[in-house]
Amino acid sequence: MDRAHRRKGLECRSEEIRGATTIHVSGELDISARDILGQTLEVALDLGKPICLVLKDVTYIDSGGIGLFFRYLRKASMRGVYLAVANPSHIARLVMEIAALDLHLTVFPDVETFLQRIDGPIGHAHLEKPAGGHSEVG
Repeated sequence: MDRAHRRKGLECRSEEIRGATTIHVSGELDISARDILGQTLEVALDLGKPICLVLKDVTYIDSGGIGLFFRYLRKASMRGVYLAVANPSHIARLVMEIAALDLHLTVFPDVETFLQRIDGPIGHAHLEKPAGGHSEVG
C-alpha cells in the first residue's frame, strides 16, 4: 500500500517493501507540518511492521519535529515495532545529533541496508536498539 500526504512544505510518502514500511519524508518538518508525519506514522504503527524513516530530503527540523520523533519512538517501543532512520540529510543528521535522537534510533546509510538488517538470519529479534545508540552510517 503506497500513500502520499503533503502539507505546508512537508511531504510523506509511505510504501511497504519486503515486510517493512518505509516513509520517505521531504521538506520542512516544523510545528505546523508535523501532523502529516504523525498521521503517516500512526498508520505505519498499526501495520505492526518495522518502520524506516527516509530523511534524505528533509531540509529543516524544529523543536516540534524533534518532539514528534521522541513521541513516536515511545509509541513504537510500546507496540513492539522497530523504528529506524535511513539516509538522513546533513541537516537531519545534525539535528538528530544535537537532540541526542541518534542515541535512540539506529541510523542506516540507505533503505537497502535497513531491509538487509531486518531480513537477517535471526529475524526481527536482533533489531533492539543497543544502549548508547548505534549508527550503521560510516
